[in-house]
Amino acid sequence: MASESYGNALSTTINQGGGIASGDTTVTVTSTLNWPQPQFRILIESEIILVTGVSSNTFTIVRGQEGTTAAAHANGIAVTQVLTVGGLFGLVGDAILSSSYAALPSSSLLGRLYLPTDGISLLRDTSSSWNPWGRVTELTAPPLASTLTAVNVTTATLVDNAGSLFLNAPSIGASHAELWVKTLAAGAYTWIVHLESWIHSSTFTSCGLALRDSGGGKLLTLEQSIFSGSLTLRVVQWTDANTRGSDAFNNTLLGKTYTWFKIHDDGTTNRTYSVSHDGINWLDVFTEGRTTFLGVAPNQAGVFACANGLPVAVGVYSWNGV
Repeated sequence: MASESYGNALSTTINQGGGIASGDTTVTVTSTLNWPQPQFRILIESEIILVTGVSSNTFTIVRGQEGTTAAAHANGIAVTQVLTVGGLFGLVGDAILSSSYAALPSSSLLGRLYLPTDGISLLRDTSSSWNPWGRVTELTAPPLASTLTAVNVTTATLVDNAGSLFLNAPSIGASHAELWVKTLAAGAYTWIVHLESWIHSSTFTSCGLALRDSGGGKLLTLEQSIFSGSLTLRVVQWTDANTRGSDAFNNTLLGKTYTWFKIHDDGTTNRTYSVSHDGINWLDVFTEGRTTFLGVAPNQAGVFACANGLPVAVGVYSWNGV
């Protein structure tokens, strides 16, 4: 969308023999002195017209804007620049832009903001360059707590919190996974969740994402957990929600507080687990067969906490793809 331009008290007249017809796409005026570069809006009688080009004393125009009707106008009729509802919306659109990073326009207007849909920084126009102003990432609102099914919940709660989810799991003193899940459709998917966790230093206190076979009750969890005082990243096989089993993957060296988690199922062969700090750049940490351990592809997906001796809390801020 082109930028909206404005001037002060600009007015001229039609200077075109016979005036203009309702279908004309140009109009010649008496003077364009001090008029801005397009685009801008003019009023001729009761018709609002968008000016998209200026060449000498000729405006290129788009007729009948904002609910008005294109009509014939006689020679000598006043032409006035106006600020309209459409112009105000255009002004807002000029100040805050959003598209892909590759579509970043040339820097030209001081103070504009650009929010890339595939980038990691908000950008501010200095009129000579676009400067990044902090990391931002597009989020997808998680499902409402009421749309998820509680499994093996004893003391934990899940509540909606200003567009996010908050899972609070008081200590329960056992390897006991409390989870909320939704139905996982068959076939390929890429499930991305942004969450932050608060985990105390009890062995096998954990939280993260869970895949479940509702028929047999087995779980696969992509989790951050505490083991011997160290934070670890794991993929864990649970015989059921009360029986923590073997690690399919664990790595203490990766034991940083990751906040983005991804599970990709190709729909035919493999399932890949990945982590990220920003939701843009991903580290694939483990791949396994999509029916490994469970024997069937899981049919439920959700979030879980295992408050083994000390409480656990999880904030879920984005949930996309499942």
